[in-house]
Amino acid sequence: MSKPVEVRDIAPEEAVLIKELHNRMGIEYPFPNISDPLFAVRRMVIDETGNVSAAAALKIISEAFLWLDPDGSEHTKTSDILRLAQVCHERAKLLDLQDVTAWVPPSVEPIFGNMLSRLGWGRSPWASWSLRI
Repeated sequence: MSKPVEVRDIAPEEAVLIKELHNRMGIEYPFPNISDPLFAVRRMVIDETGNVSAAAALKIISEAFLWLDPDGSEHTKTSDILRLAQVCHERAKLLDLQDVTAWVPPSVEPIFGNMLSRLGWGRSPWASWSLRI
């Protein structure tokens, strides 16, 4: 008699099983360190035969927001953005954050995207999908 399908946490020593699954899939990005504490959720499906058939992990990332006085001069806006970028970057490092994401409205991306690029941000080639919990 086969065992029922089970969904459970991934034990640290089982990360190698998930990495093997990742490698077999031929995914275009390196396997992350799922033992990193920023992975707040780590679950896997064990099929009837006792093999890992699927796994999922949720990593904590930060979402960036920016508010600027629309009546401010371009010089002031730029200066303020640079100050905030430096301070926020330092604070994110202190919190051991690894990723910051900004969803930029299409109406401001042609201009603001250039500023983000100069600050070291990169536009993701991957489509972004969101789920509000």
